[in-house]
Amino acid sequence: MKPPDGTTPTLSARELGVLHLAMEGLTDHAIAIQLDISMGTVNTYWSRIRTKYGAVSRTELVARYVTERAERAIAILRQENTLLLSALSQLDRNAGASDEVFSALKVLSENVADAVVVVDPEGFVRVANEPVEKLFGYARGELLGVALSALVPERFHGQHREHRAAYMAQPERRLMGGSHRSTAAIRKDGIEISIVATLDTCKSVEGLLVTCIIREL
Repeated sequence: MKPPDGTTPTLSARELGVLHLAMEGLTDHAIAIQLDISMGTVNTYWSRIRTKYGAVSRTELVARYVTERAERAIAILRQENTLLLSALSQLDRNAGASDEVFSALKVLSENVADAVVVVDPEGFVRVANEPVEKLFGYARGELLGVALSALVPERFHGQHREHRAAYMAQPERRLMGGSHRSTAAIRKDGIEISIVATLDTCKSVEGLLVTCIIREL
């Protein structure tokens, strides 16, 4: 989130807190209660933020904050998973036996800090590392054999089927959701979260496997 001159001023912890709560949908009154400050103090923080960034409205400030968080998360996601994606390319070239591929993917995924899911051609989870289980609220091993659609809000199931079919027809390394900055997902307890994710593929005797590397936004 940059002001007109292109510099990147630093926001205080409380200013970031106000932006974050606004991003979650809280009104200024609710923000004041959450932070145990007065409405006048909340307005003062908004004034300071506008002074630093030159944004016209509260809505624009929040939109810029959300965009910046997404871009930062995507950059970290790509950087942290270079090794995994490189290994996937090697597996793709080797196209080894199914058990060997899944074993290799399991080992690789457990050495990645982000959440990793490997899905078979039918759309069922075959590998899920500990971070993805914690992110979505599942017990160890509980995601194995579960349809990936279980992690997608029900209202998006139709779109998910279409997007998965289109991706399997033309697989490539890319961000999930295409040009969108984030994607809606759902935890086991029904709570929706916003994620950014990258997709990649590797071959096995069972067909094309899709690897999804996820970071909560």
